[in-house]
Amino acid sequence: MISGGAILLISICVVIDATITTPKQVLLREKSFVKCILEIIRTYFDPDHPVGIISYSNTPSSTGLKLDTAFKYITEELLFEINSSTNWTVLITNKYYEKLDIKNSALINDNPYAVILIIDDDTKENIYDILNNMFANWHSNWNNPYAYIVLVDMRIPDHACKFRSYYQPLFTYLWKIVHLSNVVILSFVCDSNNNSRLLDIEVSTWLPIVDMDTENNEINNHRIVDYWQFGEGNGRFLNENVFPSKHVKDFRGSQLFVNLSYDRYFYPAYKFLLVFANSCNLNINLKTCATNYSYDKCDLFGPARLFNLDYNGQPSVVGLPPTFLDAYTFSTPNFMKLPEWQSILRIFTPSLWICVLISYLTITFTLYFIESFIIKKQTIMMQYFNSEIIKCSLVTMRPLIGNSVNLNFRHPLSFLLFSVWLFYCLQINTAYQSSLVDFMTNPRYIPPLRHIKDINQSNYKLTVYADHATPIISEVLKMAGLDKNVEYGPSISSLLTLGDNLFVDGRPCFTEVEDRFGWHFVSFVARKGVLWIKPFLQTYRALEGANIFQKWYSDLERNLTIKRFGVESDNQYLALNIKHFQGTLFLLILGLMISFIIFMCENVFILCTK
Repeated sequence: MISGGAILLISICVVIDATITTPKQVLLREKSFVKCILEIIRTYFDPDHPVGIISYSNTPSSTGLKLDTAFKYITEELLFEINSSTNWTVLITNKYYEKLDIKNSALINDNPYAVILIIDDDTKENIYDILNNMFANWHSNWNNPYAYIVLVDMRIPDHACKFRSYYQPLFTYLWKIVHLSNVVILSFVCDSNNNSRLLDIEVSTWLPIVDMDTENNEINNHRIVDYWQFGEGNGRFLNENVFPSKHVKDFRGSQLFVNLSYDRYFYPAYKFLLVFANSCNLNINLKTCATNYSYDKCDLFGPARLFNLDYNGQPSVVGLPPTFLDAYTFSTPNFMKLPEWQSILRIFTPSLWICVLISYLTITFTLYFIESFIIKKQTIMMQYFNSEIIKCSLVTMRPLIGNSVNLNFRHPLSFLLFSVWLFYCLQINTAYQSSLVDFMTNPRYIPPLRHIKDINQSNYKLTVYADHATPIISEVLKMAGLDKNVEYGPSISSLLTLGDNLFVDGRPCFTEVEDRFGWHFVSFVARKGVLWIKPFLQTYRALEGANIFQKWYSDLERNLTIKRFGVESDNQYLALNIKHFQGTLFLLILGLMISFIIFMCENVFILCTK
């Protein structure tokens, strides 16, 4: 599941009556499904995103619904309840329901996070037609790693229990064809005799690797992760951690070890683990050990790091797309690490600050003397000529001085404020960009690491982001050839809060590693409450879709400083963080405040001198 919200895209093709009434045929089991789904929405989904319902009745083979009236009730009741909340927006496609307030239909182009599909048929073949029809329209947008699907199996209870075996091939289909690994099925609870317990609902899912038949390339098992118990008031989940609060503030994960022999499956597995363990804080126990090697402990929890054994028996990192990563467990000196905006003052040397300050003061004095020279000259031609020069200069500089029209260089206050403002413009327009380019292309003080074992002969302090040493961490470090002692730093939850600056002996760490063994921290999905996070995510998705980030990274790779180390492009990672962009926003806001103060001071000064 996701922290940060979910979008439910809905295709409603049933005929909806003008009023929402409860049909006589509707039993408590239908109400139980409605309450269960609504509880998931209220507890988990972010209220800032559009919400809706999906039905499959737009497929030709689904005309004979077994529980047609009850199905309409569930569809309408969900739509009515969700739309009644002031916190939610309803998004409907294919059918326009004018009785309800439809808003933000343009959001249909956003990457879908989730789909709720209601099943009401005894034949499993019809389900595949449903999915084919649905994903034929949405598959081009279905590229979000947090995307998942909720199947609501509300078939006749006895039949549903007898034919429960179709879940395995259905999971396989969603995983292989639709490329979905985040799947949850809500269905009636079945006892050992395949008889259903009415009103109680079970939540089933499958865990990658554990429930996978790697030889036949199929899902061979599924498991029940929770139960929903229907009550007189509001129902409840027996395990409150399956669908936690949408305000996830703490991340508690540890290590995950996966052998690359599962390379065909690691991508959906990682997506599932990232969503299900990271955001929901669930401990997923994977008993997966690397082949040809014995580990003392294989009980590994949560998403942390994917390893494999390469040809020479040394562990290396699986190349995962950076935008799909949230956190890793331990770190080695990394390469091309972007500094956060708080580090700009530490990165720039004093000599550089002095040189730039002198250059801007020179420009300011030049403009001041030009204006003084114009006043002293009495000839009309000379005055006109120099006036045009100073006017052009002022027009050029106005964007930097807050569009102030009252600037007068003859007054000491304006002269001083103008100098301070120009120096600040250096900070916002030059320092940030220069520091990024400088440290990505010229890692100073730290030589490039050709191999992992170079750390043993270096003065680097290896920091492991874990509360204490565990057998798996010690074993992996030993396999990597790291003999020196390590220090255990803050936990992953502290790392997410404090940021991702990595310093070695007080210096930012930027170095190349050839063994594909480098730590990087990337998180483009921030927690709720971050400044302007929604516009940023929309902008980022647009830039990512235009391949801007890959183009930027390719340009950096062409730099001779990077090439001279002979580092393979596949081993390069670009580490970006939301805080880099936040810093620019904060600086821009501060710049607007300073320009406003300058404008007010100039007006007060002019009024006082008149």
